[in-house]
Amino acid sequence: MSTKAPVKPASPILPDLLAYPEIQKLDALPEIVDQFVYVIKAYSNKGLAVLMHRKDDHIYYRFGDFAGKLLNPTTDKNCKMFLENHAMKFLELMATARIPQAMYYLVVEKGKMRLVDMRVSLNKFAGPGMLRDLYGKIIDTQEVLKTIQLNSETIEAIKQGTGSYKGGLILKTSVFKTVTRGNAPKLAMYPMYAKVR
Repeated sequence: MSTKAPVKPASPILPDLLAYPEIQKLDALPEIVDQFVYVIKAYSNKGLAVLMHRKDDHIYYRFGDFAGKLLNPTTDKNCKMFLENHAMKFLELMATARIPQAMYYLVVEKGKMRLVDMRVSLNKFAGPGMLRDLYGKIIDTQEVLKTIQLNSETIEAIKQGTGSYKGGLILKTSVFKTVTRGNAPKLAMYPMYAKVR
């Protein structure tokens, strides 16, 4: 008979909760020209960030705001809302899609949560189409107005706010891409997202 205590799985070392990246102004992002982009209704730059990690039938969470500041899930109302209304659906989807870890960015509008982005690694986010296709049946996602090729004609219409381009907009490439700014050691990498108004 063995006298050894059963070995418990070690808790994973969760990565830091990363701040949501700053979205560049359209004029400051010439690399986005001639890309196929999703035109998305602008959303708040304040919200809830949720890191979810699955390992060996265990679930680990970390909650914070868009600035990366940790939040207490037992006292923060948005954390509670996510845990009560969405966490299980997210976990089921992650298990089905075999996603071991992801960081979700959600905004609260009129008492409802909206998933606006998903970070799958340090410098990679899910594309808007993937986000909508995977999560659109379990939670409201970013409001896509249309997909276009961003050229001089569409840029002019967007800047003038004509037709469906009224109000604040965010443009995201259909396939996730990054841009770099600055030089080492202050090199910064940003998603190829642009904001208008």
